[in-house]
Amino acid sequence: MKGRFYFLLFIVFCSKTQLTLAQPSSAKQLFRIGLFAPLYLDSAFDKNSTYRFPPKSFPKYSTPGLELVEGAFLALDTLNKLKVPIELIVIDT
Repeated sequence: MKGRFYFLLFIVFCSKTQLTLAQPSSAKQLFRIGLFAPLYLDSAFDKNSTYRFPPKSFPKYSTPGLELVEGAFLALDTLNKLKVPIELIVIDT
């Protein structure tokens, strides 16, 4: 009888301890996402960091990478409306 009491006390203690040590469900985890995109920024700028192309123009070979980043930002905007905390880092490949 005494052994059962201690066993039940141990079970109750473990269950209460786990509840107090667990993270609260209201805490949101920050998701960090790295997006590798072929933007070719090193080709668009020279050594002095000046833009190599005429004003209001954009190199054609950078367009697919830019569209990828734009789509990721659209998805990120939708997730932000759902209150999902995300940090996006865009890396030029």
